[in-house]
Amino acid sequence: MMHSIRKILYRIVLVSFMSLPLLEMQAQYREEEESKRGKFFLMPEFGLFIGSVTSVEGGLSLGYHVTHRLSAGVGGRYEYYMDSRDYPGYTPYSTHIAGYRLFSRFTLIEDLGEWLPLGAGVGIVAHGEYEGLNLESQYFDVAGQYPGQDRFWNHAFLAGGGITQGSGGRTAFNLLVLWDTGGSGSSLYPSPVMRVGMIIYLN
Repeated sequence: MMHSIRKILYRIVLVSFMSLPLLEMQAQYREEEESKRGKFFLMPEFGLFIGSVTSVEGGLSLGYHVTHRLSAGVGGRYEYYMDSRDYPGYTPYSTHIAGYRLFSRFTLIEDLGEWLPLGAGVGIVAHGEYEGLNLESQYFDVAGQYPGQDRFWNHAFLAGGGITQGSGGRTAFNLLVLWDTGGSGSSLYPSPVMRVGMIIYLN
């Protein structure tokens, strides 16, 4: 009986010592993951849609991790927009859209792979931002709120969330779904906005 107990204890101690290097590696990995506080990152985005309505869009944001989970930043956006639909009473047009954004995001779940078979590094984030876009009045001021002005600033407050997928090193892929929660009344987003981009850590 005592011999069996000693064998069991011996195996437990042996497995524990063999597990130490693995536990140390996991602790080091988590320490690296938790070192995002104070880091800067870039978020480049690109969108392309070709058809009767053509849109070529690009954007770049600079963010900063206030804490490990909370980050904030500022960015810019440009879009070439062309509507070539041709039907009676409608005139095709093209225009340039440019503006800026202020955003904040919070990591709700760092790694879904701990609960679901999605692989490591898949996280869930909540995202909110204020966006100001400079638009041509003749195409976008449908309510006539800016008479006599060639262009005006449209304000949007977007909120939603998405997923991030680490790709190793200092980069990650980013997918967001956002809704316009109310702004100046000339919303460009009648339906959810989908953004696909990257996160590139600078330090």
